Amino acid sequence: MHEMAIAMALIEQVEKAAREQKARSIAGISVAVGRLSGVDPDALRAVFELASEETLAAGAQLEVELLEGRELYIKSMDVDVEEPRDV
Repeated sequence: MHEMAIAMALIEQVEKAAREQKARSIAGISVAVGRLSGVDPDALRAVFELASEETLAAGAQLEVELLEGRELYIKSMDVDVEEPRDV
């Protein structure tokens, strides 16, 4: 099932971006998936939940938008950013 490899790569990319923003966690991710990409959106959602355990994306909502064509890309993500601390 290549959806697991896709989910793991997706998590790696959003975790990198989230860390750059000093985020505590990732609340949601929106991806676009082309109907001709060979990716099953339901399978991607299912394995995403497993792949995201013990990551910044644990518990994140994965939204999948179906498009025509072969595309597969991250549209957006919602993060919880650390609050600045008073010194």
